[in-house]
Amino acid sequence: MNDEIKNWCPTRSGTYTAYEPQWFDGTEWKRIPTATVNDLSGIPYPLMCGGITLELGLFGYEQAQTLAWAAAATMAAQGKTIQVRAQEFEVHYELKARAVEEDKS
Repeated sequence: MNDEIKNWCPTRSGTYTAYEPQWFDGTEWKRIPTATVNDLSGIPYPLMCGGITLELGLFGYEQAQTLAWAAAATMAAQGKTIQVRAQEFEVHYELKARAVEEDKS
């Protein structure tokens, strides 16, 4: 067996969809700001691929919709109307690891 192949731990790769909450400023769609990536005001990340999604600053569909509509509701409470959406992103990932071996020379 090729040494390159046998030293790798089981790998995981694939594709999934993540979302970004956005609002329309009249000329272009912009990201709806969140407090910080780690503080989502109680909105949990999705169970599947949540860590990767968090690292990218994206969200699951339901989380992005929640943040978008919360922004719209906040603006409505101030007498303003904004258009919001959950912009879809295609995420590709490949995770792999192998032990670091000492040089025996």
